[in-house]
Amino acid sequence: MKKMEHYEFEPPKLLGILCDRSVPASFQKRIDLILKRRALPFVCLPFKVEAKYLKNVIACMRLMDIEGLIVLGKHERTMKKHVGHLSPEAKRARTVNVIVKKNKVFIGHYVQRTPSFLPDIVKLLTNKGHF
Repeated sequence: MKKMEHYEFEPPKLLGILCDRSVPASFQKRIDLILKRRALPFVCLPFKVEAKYLKNVIACMRLMDIEGLIVLGKHERTMKKHVGHLSPEAKRARTVNVIVKKNKVFIGHYVQRTPSFLPDIVKLLTNKGHF
């Protein structure tokens, strides 16, 4: 009987995109392209969640070991009350469009929508909350 070879590999980390409607395919493609260009070991998962289930999102992130979450649409305003901590930018803006897991704590951030919005979000997510 042949001995099986043992291969070790690092599974990709998970990033989520949370929206109140279907996540636009073009948005997810742009995020995937940025991750690929930077050779980052992340996979994006889109989530369409109704407002009444937002309170469960953080628990699901823990269970699924999701590193971070991009929040789109109406949920940007309501997600701030479901995260453990808010960054100074999120407190000032009173909204959260990025959630990052850092040392088992979920921190809500706000990134302004500028031309560098998507690269800034990817940088924030992959650097554990630091630009």
